[in-house]
Amino acid sequence: LGYTAVGRVLAVGSSVSNVREGDRVLAPTPHASHTVVASHRLLKAPQACGPDAALLAHLASIPMNGVRLAQPRLGEGMVVFGQGLIGALAARLGYIAGCRPVLGVDPLPDRRLVAQGRGIIAGDPGVSDPAHVHREHANGRLPDVVIEATGTPQVITSALAVAGPMARVVLLGSPRGRVEI
Repeated sequence: LGYTAVGRVLAVGSSVSNVREGDRVLAPTPHASHTVVASHRLLKAPQACGPDAALLAHLASIPMNGVRLAQPRLGEGMVVFGQGLIGALAARLGYIAGCRPVLGVDPLPDRRLVAQGRGIIAGDPGVSDPAHVHREHANGRLPDVVIEATGTPQVITSALAVAGPMARVVLLGSPRGRVEI
């Protein structure tokens, strides 16, 4: 899933003491069937946790850390650009943290539909301005927290433009190209 794999340790070097052959681990890896990973980068996966759940939990650390960095407070508004896995988790974590409203912006209708089913207000960037949609649902306020989870350079500029005064903006996406601000 992404660049994380779950698997079993096949062999260890003589100086390795934190994992053993046969241990089930999570590893940051490229897409491959086998890889060599420094032992300090491995996380042991509990036996009771299935591989899909272990991978999802590891990947969820990205949006969780992003939301934590934003330090959302009860009642603050949040806009999350991108409702892929990272953005959808960020929006839900913001909602759980008490942000209201939480607007999930994505051009794909299926992603917006999933967001709506979880209490997230769905925004289509091709149809409406996210700042305007947020204001409609937040008594005229601009968002206090904006999270960019697309990696699209133009969206980073949009995320900064939507942010309210003294808002916290967190960039979770990896920009694929030049970003001009």
